[in-house]
Parts: sequence; C-alpha cells; structure tokens
Amino acid sequence: MESWGKEKVKKVTIVIPCYFNELNLWKTYQVLKNDVLDKRVDINFEIICVDDGSKDRTLDILLEIQKVEKRLKVIKFSKNFGEFRAILAGLEKATGDCIAVMSADLQDPPHLITEMIKAWENGHKVVIAARSGRNEPWLKKQLAHTYYWFLRKLVLKDFPRYGFDFFFDRSPSLTNIG
Repeated sequence: MESWGKEKVKKVTIVIPCYFNELNLWKTYQVLKNDVLDKRVDINFEIICVDDGSKDRTLDILLEIQKVEKRLKVIKFSKNFGEFRAILAGLEKATGDCIAVMSADLQDPPHLITEMIKAWENGHKVVIAARSGRNEPWLKKQLAHTYYWFLRKLVLKDFPRYGFDFFFDRSPSLTNIG
C-alpha cells in the first residue's frame, strides 16, 4: 500500500443515491457530518448525492444542504433509473482515492465509514460491511431474503445473507462499469 506522507492528503468520496428522501436528508447530513466528516478532519471528503428522479422536494433539500456543505455535489436524473444507475452515476463523478456508498435514509450507520477508512488505511483494497439483519416490512424482508438466497445459490455462495450497502474501492477512476 502506498505510504501517505504529509504531502498527500487522502480524499474519500461518499456516494449517496436519493429517491423520495426529502424528509430525512437534513438528518442524514447531520449524522454524516457528526459521525464521519468531523471525526476525520485529516481527510478531504467529497459527497455526491444522486437524485434518482424524485418527484418530491429531494432536489430542493439537497441544494439547501449544498449551500452550507461545499463538499456536496448534486446530480439530478430526469426520471427514475433505479438505485444501481444512481450509484453508477456517482461512481463516474467520484474523484476520491477511495469510494463509499451509503443509503440516504440511514438504513446503515454512517459511522461505519470511519471504521472502513481504517481498514482501507491498513491496506485492504475493498471493505464490505455486511448487514446482520433487516429492519423492513415483512414482505420487503421476504423478497430480499429470497433474492439473496438465489444470489448465493447461483452466483456467489459467500454473498452476505442480508446484503450490504457500503463498499470501498481504492481506485479513483472506476472504468468499464455499467
């Protein structure tokens, strides 16, 4: 792993796909700021929020937050293309030495990003925080369980049982994705 001297400050990009999140974006930003941005002042952060065609005030709220958080970049889709495409759009614009993806509704605690940064600093190129359970309505939980069961049977036997939302990749430019 490359040695980080005083001459090179690390940059971490956090990609957040957003879809109908107007009610929780300010809270998400405050938790992210308190638990990550303010805890690791030695790192330059870039936050990329991708509004995936929301028809509520998601874009307006993101632009309000951008007025107080200069590290925030906002991408707006003309219609809903889905979470995966929103993440890809964020990855394409990311300029960090590594990238984290998190949900806009705080399903996953942002403080895990600081732990993942430590693992990355210790030489791990990819860090996955697997869910230990799902706090969702019964039907959604069953559909997710079935999806991940098929994924483990047909594609990747070690795929986390409840999925994951966070990951890091040290490469600042991800090519050939999508």
